[in-house]
Parts: sequence; C-alpha cells; structure tokens
Amino acid sequence: MFEDYTKSLYMDFDGQRRAESYFERIVVLSSIIGLIVGYAYQLISLAIIILGVGFVLSALITIPPWPMYRRCPLKWQKHDPTMFDDYTPVSGDECHHHHHQNESQPSTSGQQQSKKSSKNKNN
Repeated sequence: MFEDYTKSLYMDFDGQRRAESYFERIVVLSSIIGLIVGYAYQLISLAIIILGVGFVLSALITIPPWPMYRRCPLKWQKHDPTMFDDYTPVSGDECHHHHHQNESQPSTSGQQQSKKSSKNKNN
C-alpha cells in the first residue's frame, strides 16, 4: 500500500525538464502580458496582479507530480546483497592517521621552491 502511494509522489527526469519548461514559459508570458496591459491602462498594480496569476497558475501546473510528468519511469537495478561481500570499510581512525602522516612530511618541492625564490631575491 505504501509503495503504491509513493509511486504517485515522484516526477521522472523528463517530467522535471518539461515542468521547468512550462513554468518558465508561463511566467515569461504572464509578465509580458502584464507589462503590456499595465502599460495600456497605466496601472502597475494590474501588471503585478497578472504576473501573480501567471505564477500561481504555473505553480499549480508544475509543482504537483501530475501523471503527465511520470511517463518515463526509471528502471532501477535490483539489490544484490552479495555485491559488497569483499568490501572492507576503512575506519575513521585510519583515515585520520593517514591524513596527519601526510601533513607531517614536508614536501621537497616546497623546500626547493623557497630556496629558488631566496636565490632570485639575492640576485
């Protein structure tokens, strides 16, 4: 039952692309219409109302995961519990130890670099 419910709550990648495209087109179109109507009536409030209506309309069309946004579902790979049988996790202590070990060893390129720069200063 829960799986059936969650299947209706997603949007596939193609649906996300289409929803974003619809959102952009509706908002741009409503802003152009609002600008023209607001200029014609000399009311900026009318232009803002038209833009707001376009935004609400685009939100209602694009935010909910409508079935038109779920036409290309992903085919997920089945879980294979034996996939990581030979995997050996690294503990946090080992990572921390290696990190400090690398910091304590000065790099020779940095020493050579500073010697070269001091020679150049003397010349």
